[in-house]
Amino acid sequence: MYYPKQIPYLLDKEFKKYIEYVEYKLEELENYCMCIWEMKSKQSLDKTVSNQILPDSCIDIVVDFVNGTICFAGFSKETQDFQLSQKIDYMGVRLKPGSFYSFFQIGADKIMDKWFLFVR
Repeated sequence: MYYPKQIPYLLDKEFKKYIEYVEYKLEELENYCMCIWEMKSKQSLDKTVSNQILPDSCIDIVVDFVNGTICFAGFSKETQDFQLSQKIDYMGVRLKPGSFYSFFQIGADKIMDKWFLFVR
């Protein structure tokens, strides 16, 4: 079964030094959701840390608790370099391909490979 995983956090020693990342699978959501993930800084960052987001063709609903925003993000073509600085406190829901349309009636082509701010 297809299960995309964001592995840079496993390989990048600097990322692991400053950022905590964990994924959870919930059986109750398995029809729609690959995983729920959390990403938090271990302390307020005094430098910029790079997070390489791999293209996995899934759309994530990303909650930024520090800035009070929710956005949609999904990449299918190339790795995205997302810069992290200061305090980081994110939670995301990685949807299975096709699930985004089921929930929002918006085609993935409208969201994929772009960042869309949903609430601010």
